[in-house]
Amino acid sequence: MLLGSAYEAAGQPQEQPLEVRHTIPSDDSFIGQVRDVKVSDDAVFVADYQRNEVLVYTRDGTLLRQIGEGEGEGPGEFRYIGHIDVSGDSMLVSNNGNRRFDLFHREGQFIETYAQKYVYASDFTLTEDGSIYGSAFKRSGSNRLISRMGRDGELRERFGDMYFEDEEIIFLASNGWIHEEHGQFVYVSEHYETVRVFEDTTETHRFDIYNEVLDDALANNKDLSQFRPAVDQRFPFQPYIRAAAVHDDIVYAAFQEPEQIRILAYTIDGEPYGNYVYDGIQRPDDLVVRAMDVDDEGIYLGLEDDIPKVLVFAHPDK
Repeated sequence: MLLGSAYEAAGQPQEQPLEVRHTIPSDDSFIGQVRDVKVSDDAVFVADYQRNEVLVYTRDGTLLRQIGEGEGEGPGEFRYIGHIDVSGDSMLVSNNGNRRFDLFHREGQFIETYAQKYVYASDFTLTEDGSIYGSAFKRSGSNRLISRMGRDGELRERFGDMYFEDEEIIFLASNGWIHEEHGQFVYVSEHYETVRVFEDTTETHRFDIYNEVLDDALANNKDLSQFRPAVDQRFPFQPYIRAAAVHDDIVYAAFQEPEQIRILAYTIDGEPYGNYVYDGIQRPDDLVVRAMDVDDEGIYLGLEDDIPKVLVFAHPDK
């Protein structure tokens, strides 16, 4: 078990326990498999990969509505639903199996489809001008870290400095979470534990999420299997960020440890801000952290241990 004192000795703030306020769903509805979680105003949006729907809950966990017509190729139907972005009255859904993005009103009405000519391996954000910023790559293999795509599916520009010809490395380099926060684009890399901050297409700064404590523990522990290595065995001994979120210029990154979940928080400038731990896992062997979002009221963590759900934690700093 990794000890909070080890993180604190490495410059992290004192460890704080996360307090569960409630669980979503709190009624008799069910989530098949969490793919993404977004919180907006008075609602929590859950992309359900198994059901191919977006489930919309009240903040206390009561199901309000289901968005989507289930599995299929027609308007409002999904195949392999991916990430979602909720902004104002709009919700954009990555419809990966149908190679498109689908735009809905947040109440559920289908609006239109955007072409998806490139593979989007990360989260994404929809801007007011209709552009989609995300981490994209061609199936043929060339990649830039972040791309801006128009409604026609064509890339408008690429920026960042990661460029690989090996398609396997491209996929790993592309996984991450990108958010627009106060006019800045914040990209959190899953496998490289790196945060990059952009204004327009200019990278202003970057910093690394602290991971030496995890690396040291792995290097000195013969039973590496307990650390739940990445599903992708090409990096079998490297713990990595399982979910990330940005809120009020704070970057939150969730790590999955043997029997607990640790969330490390940093300011947008890279200074350590918070060190939070949840150890109420019911079935550690079945634990999978899927997604996270943060607002003023709490931290919303989509996971599976005994059953798929969203845990709502009291915000430790509010």
